Amino acid sequence: MAKERATKKDLVDIIAEQNGITKVKAAEQLKNVVEGIKTVLSEHKDLSIRNFATFVVKFKEAHQRVSNLTGETVDVPAKYVVKTKVSKFLV
Repeated sequence: MAKERATKKDLVDIIAEQNGITKVKAAEQLKNVVEGIKTVLSEHKDLSIRNFATFVVKFKEAHQRVSNLTGETVDVPAKYVVKTKVSKFLV
């Protein structure tokens, strides 16, 4: 049995209903929150939202990997990655 998946539209509907606002206003608020999170993470800062999640930005050095498909060595460039830990109160 496939698990049902909620979408951004579903989240906007919930925000609008719980706060008694229009769906357009709810979508704008959700967009603002997501943009705020993206801004903090793009500055390579960690973010903790109590009773929701913690986002940790880590720098991964450039390294080499062996491709599973071809067996060749592949260079992987250095990059920042975001690790997320969901609060135990969320689920």
